Amino acid sequence: MVLKLTGGKWKGKQIQAACGRPTSSLVRQALFEILPCVAGDSVLDLFAGSGVLGLEALSRGAEQVIAVDRCPNSRKIMATNKKKLAFEMNFFIFPVAVETAMKRLVGRKQFNWIFADPPYDYVERWFKSKDLFQGMTRLLLPGGCFVLEHALRSSIPFSEWKGTYKRRLYGKTVLSFFSIQKNRSEGGEPI
Repeated sequence: MVLKLTGGKWKGKQIQAACGRPTSSLVRQALFEILPCVAGDSVLDLFAGSGVLGLEALSRGAEQVIAVDRCPNSRKIMATNKKKLAFEMNFFIFPVAVETAMKRLVGRKQFNWIFADPPYDYVERWFKSKDLFQGMTRLLLPGGCFVLEHALRSSIPFSEWKGTYKRRLYGKTVLSFFSIQKNRSEGGEPI
């Protein structure tokens, strides 16, 4: 399967898709229209698959992407895609399980954006981890946002998130936005 990037300097470029359920072009385009700007930002792409979300962010000016996926086939496809688009210096593939990556990154690196597109049948199990939202909070920079793609039918404990929560629906696909304000005294509308 082939995917096309939907915006930025590599708009229209084709990349390989990993097996599974890659984020559709409609959802990717909507996501990047909702985000205020990714130029100069750091991105963590969890359950990265082909790396398409991170590559979209780089195409639109993100400074750096760390793409996490433990599947050897996905990592091979990501390596091919990043080489094809010449993103050698600022697209890093972290070849471990998402939970392991999060533990290793906490306290070492923070991100403006965290994208997560886990297999739909894994979403609820992933959220049973009591420290998931706490880990996301520690990985996000002030003003940052965790974006989760999931099925409409997914049961997620949104009330456990201490920041702002919004969601957008695209057919049976949902984008959930979990934002952290820069600080409490600062105004402005989070995502």
